[in-house]
Amino acid sequence: MGHLLDKRGEKARVKILLVQPPWLRFFGYGLHCAPMGIGYVGAHLRLNGYKVDVYNADYSYAQKRVNVTNSGFTHGHDEYIRNLNDRSHHIWTQVKEAIKKYNP
Repeated sequence: MGHLLDKRGEKARVKILLVQPPWLRFFGYGLHCAPMGIGYVGAHLRLNGYKVDVYNADYSYAQKRVNVTNSGFTHGHDEYIRNLNDRSHHIWTQVKEAIKKYNP
């Protein structure tokens, strides 16, 4: 498992990039911890022979840490939807660059 045949007929490990979506960053916050659920998926895939990395698109050095009691999520909903649908937004550009660099 976790292998395909390359052009020479040899086994090549399948590369998988799991992406934690940038939900919090569109609200001006950042996820400053490892995304556990996606980490469990990655660990299971690695145990089965896949080459796996996780990209946390919600992580940002510059943004505030999320506070679950903060009501900013409801007040910024319109801007969130606008940014989410703007494919030229700098956050989406970063996600695309990370995927391209990893080359799954």
